[in-house]
Amino acid sequence: MSKRARAARDAGAAESYVTAARRQADPLRALLDLKLERAQLLEQERRLIGQARDSGCTWAVIGAALGTTGQAAQQRAATNARHLAAVREQR
Repeated sequence: MSKRARAARDAGAAESYVTAARRQADPLRALLDLKLERAQLLEQERRLIGQARDSGCTWAVIGAALGTTGQAAQQRAATNARHLAAVREQR
């Protein structure tokens, strides 16, 4: 591994450690960070589901990728869309 790659890896590890330490020190900040991260993940999931649907994937296939049934995946997508809309309104 090159010096540059090791430095990047070490910097990433240090950043993760600092982030973890901050979360332990300030649980309310951690909750706010978690809320933001959750919204970002839901948005990413929504985009990927949309791309999968646009490419012709069925809800059953999408559900299998998410570890659930097609019906549950469809319901989850609708719930996530409502949640994202509510989060956007709070900003």
